[in-house]
Amino acid sequence: TRQSIIEGCAEDDCEPPGTLAAYLEQMEERVRRHKADGMIGVKGHAQPYVAGDAEAAGPAYERLMSGDPRPDDGAVVEAYLKDELYELAGRLDLVAVQHTGVWAGMGSSITTIRPTNVFDVARAHPNTRFDLFHAATPWPVDAGFVCRSLPNIYLNACWSHLLAPQLTKQAYDYWLDMLPINRVMAWGGDYWWAVENVYGVVMKTREILAEVLAARIARGDFDEQRALEIARRWMHDNAREVYFIG
Repeated sequence: TRQSIIEGCAEDDCEPPGTLAAYLEQMEERVRRHKADGMIGVKGHAQPYVAGDAEAAGPAYERLMSGDPRPDDGAVVEAYLKDELYELAGRLDLVAVQHTGVWAGMGSSITTIRPTNVFDVARAHPNTRFDLFHAATPWPVDAGFVCRSLPNIYLNACWSHLLAPQLTKQAYDYWLDMLPINRVMAWGGDYWWAVENVYGVVMKTREILAEVLAARIARGDFDEQRALEIARRWMHDNAREVYFIG
């Protein structure tokens, strides 16, 4: 049988192309169409990075299409297609979203999507922006250092303040020390189905961020004007800039 990585990316009403080159053309056409419809990023998980091999991927794809694949052909094609998708995202000003840290499902191992996994893929695609969803909860320090290491990595604390409010509060404090203020998005997510959830998350995020910034003002680290600048960036401006929203 053909591998799901091929069938999943192909049009629902047509057969996958016979060659990898034709498949890449189809993939780019679909991504461009979705961007025209309003898509601003592509989402995946921060699995350990495997670099794509263009020379190996072509024959592997053909064997998959012929119905006589080798055991690793699916993985070879998948790695190559992921690299091509990340490059395409960079060319089209789309953000590569990487789920890091926690999983939504019960029983899933959080060790498989650690933030350190993003370093190699982001370094391999320097023209593509990588947004670390959940900011790698429960590893905010690791996330901060990964973000600090490369200019195309950003931290997104979406969901973190609901899962672990006190840890998120500590994370904000760490990142104020570790990162420029244009590298963090304090809240976000995919609550498209319920505006009440959006409102609740915004209020919780504002509460946590206000406590962190107020403590910094009280210590004399910076004044209220600087705190408001950070709040505006983390709650609004950074997301607009990272996601190319005019």
